Amino acid sequence: MASRRDKRTTGGAERDLQPTRSPRVLAVALDPVMTTRLTTALADPTAVMRLSPSGEEALKSLQAEHYDLVVCNYPLPRLLLRHFLRELRSVTFASRDCGVIVLSIAELLSGAQRFLGQGANVVLTRWSPMSELHDAAHRLLSVAPRFVPPPTAKISLTTVEGRRISATGIANLSVSGALVKSTHRPPIGAACAVDLAWPEVEKPIHATSRVVRHTTAGREHLVGFALQFEDLSIEDTALIAGLSQVR
Repeated sequence: MASRRDKRTTGGAERDLQPTRSPRVLAVALDPVMTTRLTTALADPTAVMRLSPSGEEALKSLQAEHYDLVVCNYPLPRLLLRHFLRELRSVTFASRDCGVIVLSIAELLSGAQRFLGQGANVVLTRWSPMSELHDAAHRLLSVAPRFVPPPTAKISLTTVEGRRISATGIANLSVSGALVKSTHRPPIGAACAVDLAWPEVEKPIHATSRVVRHTTAGREHLVGFALQFEDLSIEDTALIAGLSQVR
């Protein structure tokens, strides 16, 4: 068995821990060329992709059905993107936890990037390299099942400069990352070291991570931020995956 400090992790190993299911993708207001690029980038014959001609029609589907990934055009016709994302992330939507990729025209890229951490996970231009779209889609589709750790679970966070980040708890946890309760929210993209400990775990779980978004009103009833683990060890990956199955 690999040492618990072994930093050899692979996205494939994490994905293998998840139940197999055809990913569901909703393409919103994409023209035929962009739809073809998305299909090519997904490179997954099992993926179920549906097309929605407008943001309004997409919201109807997203409220009633669960999708794993939404890829939308920017700007959307007849609907502001901030309104679309706010509705999508509201608690009444079946797809509120899906990944969101925004494909922007190049001239409006800076405007689209304002929505990172505000409902959008990735913002690219329509003609970004195919590899970037492929990597973003597969990263978001590989998000692992989450669970709520026991109240006795403790999290310790430290920035790369050695400064402690105050946290009051863990809202949820997976082999991909954690949603942290904290009134102090580091900037999106900030790196930090994570140590997790609770009675069921013999040794603390350690990983480096990166802040990928801040919580938003309507999506979570808490103040905090989401972390993505970057080098969780093989042993700790298996440990968290096992704990998620018994809770």
